[in-house]
Amino acid sequence: MFQNGAFTGNSSLKIRGNFAESSTSVSSAAVRLTGSGSQAGSVNASSSNIAESLLDIGVECASGSYTPQTIVFGSTSNTITGSYGALNFGLAGSPTGVTGHVGFRVLPTGSEVMVTWAIDIASGTKMTSGETIVTAATRFAYTDNKVIPGNNQGGGLSGNAYAHAFFTAAGLFQYAGPTYTTSGTSWWYGQGVYTLRTG
Repeated sequence: MFQNGAFTGNSSLKIRGNFAESSTSVSSAAVRLTGSGSQAGSVNASSSNIAESLLDIGVECASGSYTPQTIVFGSTSNTITGSYGALNFGLAGSPTGVTGHVGFRVLPTGSEVMVTWAIDIASGTKMTSGETIVTAATRFAYTDNKVIPGNNQGGGLSGNAYAHAFFTAAGLFQYAGPTYTTSGTSWWYGQGVYTLRTG
């Protein structure tokens, strides 16, 4: 927790662990920045800020009504600016037989998002085009739907198959590759950049 005007710059923050659900999603957040004020980055501000830093957060979240959030801001005056890294919260609530991660990261442009995923699909699992793998935060979604290139191999597929992802305006990250039932472990993976907003 960063609170009461805490500020760090040109630093790094690494978090690993398992997060259980709590009574509210806010109280079970991995990182919280709290305080009030309008002078972001100033020693006189009461807002908390992280600037020009490496964020490396990889935790496993429990599924349920109050799945932990990535980062919670106490107010709009608390900020993370000019930072980079990876935020990976696993696949809480994903379909049975599907494990791995899907990660979203806003690029320094502020108007683009990079999404990466690496999924293990257990033998005997039925994969259907349009199946939701995980629900992302709505801040990564935009009014139009996104198609992101990906690949699928193993599990009885013939070679390395094109299997793209479909990311809806509601924040649903969906499998959009060939429909099949795995005869062994298969892997679905990909990476792409899409525009978050214009202007």
